[in-house]
Amino acid sequence: MMVFLIMLLLPFILTKIITPKIADLLISGGAVRKNYLGLQIPTAAGLAIVIAGSLSLVLAAAIYDPIKLHALLVLSALLGMCLLGLLDDLIGTRDVTGLKGHLRLLLEGKLSTGGLKALGGGIIALAFSFFISPGNLGEIVINTLVIALFTNAVNLTDLRPGRAGKVFLILSILLVGYSYTREVANPDVWLILPFISSVLAFLSYDLSGQVMMGDTGSNSLGAVLGTMSVLLLPFGIRASVAVLLILLHIYTEKYSLTETIEKIRFLRYLDEWGRT
Repeated sequence: MMVFLIMLLLPFILTKIITPKIADLLISGGAVRKNYLGLQIPTAAGLAIVIAGSLSLVLAAAIYDPIKLHALLVLSALLGMCLLGLLDDLIGTRDVTGLKGHLRLLLEGKLSTGGLKALGGGIIALAFSFFISPGNLGEIVINTLVIALFTNAVNLTDLRPGRAGKVFLILSILLVGYSYTREVANPDVWLILPFISSVLAFLSYDLSGQVMMGDTGSNSLGAVLGTMSVLLLPFGIRASVAVLLILLHIYTEKYSLTETIEKIRFLRYLDEWGRT
């Protein structure tokens, strides 16, 4: 019961308390950016999700041994991706967009914050995969792709208020649901619960346009989805997820994800739901 309360109640309360404080801090430091309506609002406020979710996970792992090791690995990946996203939010420019553009700059010997995210994110994903599947090359390759591409995929969706949070919640629920269809539920499923709770608390600020999650938040949530997919899904499904993520990235290099969503009634309704 105590673990359950720490996993679900604590991150929700913490997020509600610290999000306005972090927003004020970002505004005072000039960390603001124009949103899609042209309004200047604080970016990188997803830091509240990272703080609340991570603290809750640490406390839960301290009293629930089965998740301790994997909690440490997930937190390491999450915090690494968060740092890369925070750098992009604070000092990044939008002169170059898209994964393809940043990788092209890297090949030309130039480094952008987006390129740094791609390079650093790949290293973090690879390190996590080595720890989880030492000596298994196929597992390492697929796991690295899933974590790295999920991190960027959630980032791709963060172009409208609440969109990245909704994507995270839907996919998280699918992961949790799948885990509980197994004959023996994987205890690692508990690791995602603090972030589900924190995102639920954060959405009201995001949907109302008070703050931006920023790459700080979207990278972190993508890292959670990627690492949890690796921990909860069998190899065949993980490989399929990797293929789908590759196809998504190819698609978004050619077409606008926002325009695609607006053309499909159900997706448009889901995307706009709750937005003010």
